[in-house]
Amino acid sequence: MNREVLGAIIVALMAAAAGVGFLAGGGATPGGTIASTTLSTRVTTATSTVTLWQTTTVTTTVESTVTLGNQSSPYPYSSVKIAGVPLGGDTVLADPGAAEVYVAADGSPTIDVVDSSTNTLAAAIHLPENSTGSIAAGDGMVFAPMYGPFYYIFTFNDTTNSGGHLIPAHVQYVAFDSVTGVLYGSYNDSIVGINPETNAILWNSSVGYSISDLAVSSAKGMVYALGCRNFFVCGAEISFVNATSGSVISQEETGSAYYPTMTVDPKTGIVYVSGEAEVISYGPYGYLIYKSNPLTCGPFIAMTYNTASHQLVMAPQNYDYLLFYDGTSLALVNMYFLPAPQSAPHAMAYDSANGEIYVLLPGQGLVALQGNEPNGRINSTLIAPAYNCLPV
Repeated sequence: MNREVLGAIIVALMAAAAGVGFLAGGGATPGGTIASTTLSTRVTTATSTVTLWQTTTVTTTVESTVTLGNQSSPYPYSSVKIAGVPLGGDTVLADPGAAEVYVAADGSPTIDVVDSSTNTLAAAIHLPENSTGSIAAGDGMVFAPMYGPFYYIFTFNDTTNSGGHLIPAHVQYVAFDSVTGVLYGSYNDSIVGINPETNAILWNSSVGYSISDLAVSSAKGMVYALGCRNFFVCGAEISFVNATSGSVISQEETGSAYYPTMTVDPKTGIVYVSGEAEVISYGPYGYLIYKSNPLTCGPFIAMTYNTASHQLVMAPQNYDYLLFYDGTSLALVNMYFLPAPQSAPHAMAYDSANGEIYVLLPGQGLVALQGNEPNGRINSTLIAPAYNCLPV
């Protein structure tokens, strides 16, 4: 069931489902209990500042209150649209090094490959089984986990778009560290580290809840696992996992009833997580940096991080806009109008090579948008909720 459907029925089912939990089953067996590990670079939230990298500090545990200046008109869709490709799917991944964008759909036996230099369809990769809808890429390879009966990860070369080999692993979501060459996969509450060249399982850990998204920070040597403690009423939680050992060094409850979304700043390892009426930034090892009011209600269906402008880009399900937030203060700084009605993106990704944001829009396909328009085109009254947001 996709996040849009869950968002639509969650209010009605909240009370009834409050005690319902996920049933773990199938796939990889959890490799042990959660262990508390301290990294040499980790700083606790007992101090007023935390060191994220060698020369930068960020104030921790601050409630951010956003104050907007003059209201303006958001950028119209026609002024920021660059190109469109008639493709559908649930996931989009930009691979700047290969100048390609990959589109996958949960349950589809095809991965579509788009040439990001021309924004045209370059290839359609046919899988032996149906895709889980997740994709990872790096080191010249693309990784696509598949459903059963045999549960393999299909790999193909990102230059020739030809098949490589099958990795026997029962996973649903994947993320790849192009520095270490390690592939990470998750199924239910388990995470595994995999050597994709030898198919060896490097480690296997459990986080104690059902994982719905994985991300990696090569710079910080961390893996992030986002998911839900419960079913319809999510009870969102994120785990911060040592990418080398698989040890879970920290867990944070975001408190969101909606299924959350996540994206990571690849340089700093700062993790951004959405809730029903908040956006949260965490340091790479699990400490809270900011918890901010996004000036609208969730759920947020898609998120990505613009590395050029250092902005978080989010798409609320209930409003036809892309919202741009400053990556440090989480203040709303820009808005793009999307074609209405019900045009909430299924997924999006920022391509650092061409500066474009790739968005999967219902009825529009895969759309390339300008990613770095001047700030200031905001009007918060257009996204102000007509009802009270659910309690966070």
